[in-house]
Amino acid sequence: MNRWCIIGSLRSGSTSLQHKIFLKLPKVAVTLGEYTHLQQQVYQDSSGTFFQKQNNFYSDERIKFRHTMQQLIETTDTSLVMKVFPQPWVLPNFDYINFFKILKDNNFKFICIHRDLFSRAISLAMAQTTELWHRQYTARGLENLGNDIIQASVNNKIKLDPETFNKCVDIIIKHDTALHNVMPDDTIIINYQTINIDCENAGIPIVTNGPHIKTYNDSYTDIIENYNEIENIKDWTTYG
Repeated sequence: MNRWCIIGSLRSGSTSLQHKIFLKLPKVAVTLGEYTHLQQQVYQDSSGTFFQKQNNFYSDERIKFRHTMQQLIETTDTSLVMKVFPQPWVLPNFDYINFFKILKDNNFKFICIHRDLFSRAISLAMAQTTELWHRQYTARGLENLGNDIIQASVNNKIKLDPETFNKCVDIIIKHDTALHNVMPDDTIIINYQTINIDCENAGIPIVTNGPHIKTYNDSYTDIIENYNEIENIKDWTTYG
């Protein structure tokens, strides 16, 4: 039985890692999506069946869905992978520490991906500006998750608003603070830049190439018109 919980934060690579693990798990496996974060019910089993239903985060149906998933976690030996985003606005209403204890008692191991703050803030600001959040290969081919029209390239540069970028930095710092306040001590830390080798060394089962690909093929320096201005907003060496 393989059970993994990715404790994620914004634009850290957790979506890609979740799918890489899921594709490597035994055929009887379920991915629970972003279990406490998104305002929807979502899970996928290894037969390719995908379940998703939009609803209010605090609705009775959402609570019922969580109860069903809790039964799956506690009463079966199914291999599972999930993401959990400990968001500041959820903290007063959800006991993450106790939830992680339940997961640990049910054979989950915990993973957190480290990615530098500047790259994540750039990624979040780009996603908010273009509305293009992810790209992935599906049975239908390459799909954009978000805006399926806007594509950045060397010939179509994007100018980021410095105020928007600063807000993205602040948002990520708040989310990271929430994450570190509840993250279990035995969480495995994986580096975004060396994700495949780090997972191999830590015994985390993954496929080398998952369905998700980089949102933009070009480097940020090529596609962001005012990259130097954005880069010089802060001294990034102080953030790790």
